[in-house]
Amino acid sequence: MIVCNYYKQFKDKRLVVGLGYFDSVHKGHTYLIEEVKHLARESNAIPAVFTFSNNPFCVIGKDTKNIFSFEERVRRFEHLDVEVVIGVDAGHEFFDMTGDEFLDILRNNFDIAGFVSGTDYTYGKNAIGNVDSLRVYCDKYDINFKEVNLVKESGKKIASRDIRELLHEGNIVKANMLLSEPYSMTGKVMSGRHEGVKIGFPTANINIDSDILVIKRGVYSSIAVIDGKRYRAVTNVGGHPTFCDDSENIEAYIIDFD
Repeated sequence: MIVCNYYKQFKDKRLVVGLGYFDSVHKGHTYLIEEVKHLARESNAIPAVFTFSNNPFCVIGKDTKNIFSFEERVRRFEHLDVEVVIGVDAGHEFFDMTGDEFLDILRNNFDIAGFVSGTDYTYGKNAIGNVDSLRVYCDKYDINFKEVNLVKESGKKIASRDIRELLHEGNIVKANMLLSEPYSMTGKVMSGRHEGVKIGFPTANINIDSDILVIKRGVYSSIAVIDGKRYRAVTNVGGHPTFCDDSENIEAYIIDFD
């Protein structure tokens, strides 16, 4: 897996790039990535995706959390056999670019063989660019282009906003039906109160970045992956009313693990 910066030149590989946000890497994204891989094979290139490495909602003044961090999305892309990820730490200057300016930087910094996008893809300032203008741009510069139909579940387009709502509700089962792989949380294990140790249930306390959505408070059956090995676990998401502490916390009791 190669991770590149949108603003830095990388022309070592010829790329077919899937365009989108990919914030939840759901089954619709999986379908699009399959089309990226197909076009890459036809174009003698390798599959790549473009995504945000920060939380773009914060930049445009929306209080919306990322479902997964950039690093978590990169891991999921790797599981889908994406070979290159182009990430942009988007600021106001990025969102002020015209559609052509956005595409020009991609074309000048990378060896682009093709683009793939969903039918509802928009880009450029005020989202003025769409698949029609993207097709015109690709024709102008002799770039292959593939438009991908939206994937639906129960007659409705699979969308990250709906997955966010399911996670807010704690409906992990239904969210997992829409995601490319089961929902997960990744974080650094931090030292806690050590109260669990005293009663024979030591927990791993996980620190989650403030930009990441936290699922509904509750106790969840879970899997902990440690050094590549899977363990059954019970994970609590929420506060500590026993200790008069309502601060957000995620802690897992990992079964059969010291």
